[in-house]
Amino acid sequence: MGSLVLCGGIALAVFCAAWAVAADAPYPVALAVGYCTMACSACLCAVLLPILNSRATGTKVPEKVLPNYAAWKVVTTFRVSDASRLWCDIEPGCAASQESLAWSQAMLAAIKSGELHICKHAKENKEALDRERANPNWATEIERDALKTWADSHGHRPRFLQG
Repeated sequence: MGSLVLCGGIALAVFCAAWAVAADAPYPVALAVGYCTMACSACLCAVLLPILNSRATGTKVPEKVLPNYAAWKVVTTFRVSDASRLWCDIEPGCAASQESLAWSQAMLAAIKSGELHICKHAKENKEALDRERANPNWATEIERDALKTWADSHGHRPRFLQG
């Protein structure tokens, strides 16, 4: 396509220069018309080539990398963000999908309602624990057993909780 534009521009430049001479224009003006037409065609070709090449190559979508389930099966506590991603077969730390966002909201709602229990840290007092239960976030930690029980009660068994 780019060479077609360039060849067409050269042909147009020759035609325009010949037409200017036939119309009794001075030779320097005729040459200037031909030169300008050829320069514009070359610029158009230079602009079109990257555009056409980018369409031809396309963008490659990286393959989805599954989490290392062997490693995640020995983890005893999960943050809500990590559990929601693992639930959807996304390695924690990778971008969240709409599905994993929905699961994180379900987990946060279950924590608020008391249906899903959070980890009790030795250093936290009862007030801090109650505050986190009332306002859980992506960093709120859940024990594997509590998450497994909650998943079973809703008829789910994500791969990272099996075994």
